[in-house]
Amino acid sequence: MITKIGIRNFQCHRSLTIDLDEFVTVIVGPSDSGKSAIIRAIRWLCLNQPSGDSFICDGTDSVTARMKVDGRTVTRHRDKSDNLYKLGKDEFKSFGSSVPAPIERLLNIGPVNFQQQHDPPYWLSNSAGQVSRELNAIVNLEVIDSVLSAVAKQITKSRNEVGFIEERLSKAETEVKDTEWAEDAESDLKRLDKARSEHARQVVRVAHFRDVVEEAIERRETHQQASKQASALRTVVSAGKMLRKLGKRRKGLDELLGQIASKEVIEAPDITRLGGLKEICKTRSQAAVGLASLLIDIQECHEKVNWKKSDYVAAKDRLRKETDGKCPICGSSYKGDL
Repeated sequence: MITKIGIRNFQCHRSLTIDLDEFVTVIVGPSDSGKSAIIRAIRWLCLNQPSGDSFICDGTDSVTARMKVDGRTVTRHRDKSDNLYKLGKDEFKSFGSSVPAPIERLLNIGPVNFQQQHDPPYWLSNSAGQVSRELNAIVNLEVIDSVLSAVAKQITKSRNEVGFIEERLSKAETEVKDTEWAEDAESDLKRLDKARSEHARQVVRVAHFRDVVEEAIERRETHQQASKQASALRTVVSAGKMLRKLGKRRKGLDELLGQIASKEVIEAPDITRLGGLKEICKTRSQAAVGLASLLIDIQECHEKVNWKKSDYVAAKDRLRKETDGKCPICGSSYKGDL
């Protein structure tokens, strides 16, 4: 409820304060005494109308209208530097031609609440539609109409959206049917990927088997060469044994010649045969030295042969184990020696 109005420098009123009655307040006075100016000041405060500054008293540069509503003070002020509203200690600026929302909600006053001096009788000269709109504004029916109109628009919009979505859904279902082959294709692709992986694994396995087979063939050739060398070495060993026997015989002859040389010989014996035998012994001695060196080489060759045999057996066992006893190329089982 409005309980007090204060005006300063508004038209003819330099300073005016009015205490309003709880029920009805009547403002009376002679013509041109400022009664309508009071209504204009209240309208300026409540509706921010009229605009401009033509209502400021001559000789002043500021104007103020103040109203006490429900125990709270609302102030409208304008001067050369400020144009503002106040609600208590809160200030509002840059509000344009409207009223700040907190003040508008507190006052709850609109154009329908004002009747100017020269206005026609309230509602009597208005059309039925205008009276209906103003009644609606008083009881907030226009808010209901506005909400109903907004709801109707939203319903229409929603129906259009539903129709659009249903159309898109129908198209999507058709597209889904057209792409049913993709599921079978996906299954085929999975099988193809699995076959490709298996093929790659088999390629690696075959390459590994090929390396094993090549290694086994190489070791078999090495074994064959070692066998030939061993056969030759056995012949050499046999010859060495014979040379060893000859060496022993040469040693016995050397001892005999030494005994003969240490004794006096009265008559010169025939030693022609002994000289030839000495040359034979010398030759045999040189051969024995060569055979000794050859025996060392033979022993080393025996060790190499044994090592190659061991490698060959290990390679055969590995090949049989890696291939499960089957040829990796043709798949047939191994028969006999590799």
